[in-house]
Amino acid sequence: MRHRTARHPEIPAVVLPLAAALLALASCGPTGPDFSVGFPVFSLQDIDCSSMGAPVSCCFIGSSQDGVFCAGSFLCFVDHDMGFLLDTLSLGYPLNDVGSTADGGYAMAVSDAMLHYVSNDTYYGHDPIPLGQTSPARFLLPRPQGGVAWVVHEDGTVTVVNTLSWTVSGSFSTDVGSATAAALSPDGSAVFVADQSDATVKKLETSGFTTVTECGTSGTVHDMETGPDAVYAAVGCGSEIWLIDLGTGQHYETVPLPATATSVEVTPDGKYVYAGCPGQGIVVVSRDEGSVEATIEGIDVPEDIRVSPDGHRALVCVGSTMDVFVLED
Repeated sequence: MRHRTARHPEIPAVVLPLAAALLALASCGPTGPDFSVGFPVFSLQDIDCSSMGAPVSCCFIGSSQDGVFCAGSFLCFVDHDMGFLLDTLSLGYPLNDVGSTADGGYAMAVSDAMLHYVSNDTYYGHDPIPLGQTSPARFLLPRPQGGVAWVVHEDGTVTVVNTLSWTVSGSFSTDVGSATAAALSPDGSAVFVADQSDATVKKLETSGFTTVTECGTSGTVHDMETGPDAVYAAVGCGSEIWLIDLGTGQHYETVPLPATATSVEVTPDGKYVYAGCPGQGIVVVSRDEGSVEATIEGIDVPEDIRVSPDGHRALVCVGSTMDVFVLED
């Protein structure tokens, strides 16, 4: 068994510089535009990860809405209200992706060969679960309704983990040759996987992981995230985000960007898209207007962006500078 580490001290808040586009909207108030859901403009905390490693993935934990991210071999817990580190735990292996159980009782992470799970609030690390695959585990997709987490491996294999008994309950080969991104439908019935081997996004049903449909992308998909209305894909062939229909699995709309995106996130109401763009920071696009609403500068290359369920907090992983920014509205 692994045990918790000492708590890190709270980190003072800093303020990110506002982009010119945001300054032009200063008449809306000192924190910028007045959006219907929370809009992260200021940095509540800047968490220095240089002693742990480059942060690569983040999310929010169930209904508690505290954050969690992985940096090197460390799983790090973040307070929702104030943004400081609650605790860190070294799991002994470089971590690739994070998630949580639906009830918020556990944070999870995958290393190349194992799934790790840590009790929330007590930060107690349990024995990891071997996934039984030689291909590295890359993406962790917990079912929103609970009870199951699907792990997508680099070669497209999917391992099914029962999160009630914490055992592997199955493994499936798929038509995917090289997975670069993955997302789960809101009802847990389908997994969308970007396949670099043939430049497609494949929709796989979760009852047997056969391919239902696929759409061509003409380029590498760097990241995918599920919104309330579609799967949003950061497609590397152009400066744009693709919307992929949850039912048909086909590309039906394009969100233009000023640069190629490396990461993408959607607000809980689906009204705003956040895209991490090298050289731009975070670009915020209004879905209603179809145009760039604002830009959050001072962030290098965001590897991952996640917005809390209440829309008032966001986590941003920046591996190049080894920082995790906790943003507030």
